[in-house]
Amino acid sequence: RDRLSRDDVMQRGCLLDGFPRTVRQASDLANHIRVDRFILFDLPEDISVSRAMGRLNDPVTGEIYHLKFKPPPADAIARLVRRDNDAKEEVVRTRLKVYHEHLSGIIELYKDKLVVIDASCKIEEITATVAERLIQALVSKIDAADNKVYTFDGFKATHEAYEATAMQVYWEEAMTLNESTAGPPPSQSTGAAGDKEAEMRAARLARFG
Repeated sequence: RDRLSRDDVMQRGCLLDGFPRTVRQASDLANHIRVDRFILFDLPEDISVSRAMGRLNDPVTGEIYHLKFKPPPADAIARLVRRDNDAKEEVVRTRLKVYHEHLSGIIELYKDKLVVIDASCKIEEITATVAERLIQALVSKIDAADNKVYTFDGFKATHEAYEATAMQVYWEEAMTLNESTAGPPPSQSTGAAGDKEAEMRAARLARFG
């Protein structure tokens, strides 16, 4: 909890891997920090067992390998070890049983923030899917104040249309305030006037944002 309250986490956020594992942990977490997204890697139990039992740890480098998905280099094989809780199938299945007993309660707490990822694919595919879903979550938003809608697929077009509208309002207000000195439309401005206009344009867009 102390680590989560530090400035770098408060400003930039963080990723919690494998946590929470119980409903109590999930509830405690929800009461102390804001969770933006809860990513669930969905995987059939037999594949989970196979992946867990194939993991090997390098005690020298701390690197984790897998016999099938991430084979170790030849010069490291002799020193690799398997964690005790990965060594026996019955132990792995017991861990999964406990996991599933808590899963439904955890999902209920985070159902509005849940992102389910098919983890039976290749690592590269899973990584790409996670990135896409997170970008969707960050970019897709509805601002109730002025009914702006940004979507992942249509973000560029929507943003450009919104920017153009903001500029039109800015220019109309400028014309109303000082019709006698108003210059050409923004698209025709050059030189120092154009620089000044760009500054005003940025300020106007910041106000709209």
